[in-house]
Amino acid sequence: MLNITQKFINELKSKQDINYEKFQGYIGTIIRYGNQEDAKALYNVFIQDPLHYDKQQLLEPIMRLGDSNLAQALYEFSIVDNDLTEEVPYEVLHALGYMGVTEAIPVLIKYALKWTTCKLACLGLVHLSVEKYQQELKDRLEQLINQPLFDEFLPILSFRLYDDTFAERLYEWGDQYASIDSNAGLILGIALYGQKQKEKIKNIIWSSNWQAHDMGTGTGIWTYQAMGYVSLTFEELISDMKQFLVEIESDRELEYRLDVLYFLLTCKLNYFFKNIKFTNSNHEKIESLYTLFYSSSNEDIDDSIFKSIKKRFNRDEQFSIIESYERLKLQMEMYIHFEVEREHFLF
Repeated sequence: MLNITQKFINELKSKQDINYEKFQGYIGTIIRYGNQEDAKALYNVFIQDPLHYDKQQLLEPIMRLGDSNLAQALYEFSIVDNDLTEEVPYEVLHALGYMGVTEAIPVLIKYALKWTTCKLACLGLVHLSVEKYQQELKDRLEQLINQPLFDEFLPILSFRLYDDTFAERLYEWGDQYASIDSNAGLILGIALYGQKQKEKIKNIIWSSNWQAHDMGTGTGIWTYQAMGYVSLTFEELISDMKQFLVEIESDRELEYRLDVLYFLLTCKLNYFFKNIKFTNSNHEKIESLYTLFYSSSNEDIDDSIFKSIKKRFNRDEQFSIIESYERLKLQMEMYIHFEVEREHFLF
């Protein structure tokens, strides 16, 4: 077990408030470098007070690092008479599916069909076979299609229910009918059909119809994760932006796309959760992305993308977009230092 895991546990047991950023730092470090022993130790802390908010956050490293024995222990602790006990949070639904507990499928189906628990149950079910419940799930999904508001995450099960032509229906639903407060599951549902949907996800990212970076219900985070499922890289998005700076005449449209790219790049720097096990993680190095965006091609003239942005948005009322990318530049530089340090000590 990592020393930092024991330190984290000691701080949790002291019942002193842990700063949010420090808490997330513990979780992220344990996920990156821990193993099943760390998961087991955190599980033992979780079951002491599973409804406490801080303890619920432990489910992320538990499900990411835990083995089948720990998965079975979590199932037996959480499920009684084919239902969740009142002593555990709904987040357990996601964890049980992620860890591959097939005995939990009937419980997950039950909660997937409820508005308040649909998201967590469906995030669990994507990891499991729903063959026995296909018709029930299809009937529910068909009732919802083209509605503006709906059980937001039920569409992520589409790839378990329909062939990849259904991705077009999901796209039309989101592009023409769905509220931006309900489209995260549509974005994820399209992406889970795999790399063939890359162009759809790219179109979603750049289209203001989707507001793909909106964080009212967390759509931006799911858009970032969707990139991984279709193997869409930041190099491709930055290449698009270079072209947009030349081709797009509307400052408003260009600023929207710059806002989206800025948000997704900050996710790359800061977001370490992996809500679905079989996603392709983005392994692009921050140093490479920094060079693509902020460096010029020669020493004599600054022809960087960032320089082009500053030339385009040079009025006072447009300064916020420049400010955002200056802030991102500093964050990327700090992260590059971290990458160098991590490579030195790991390799």
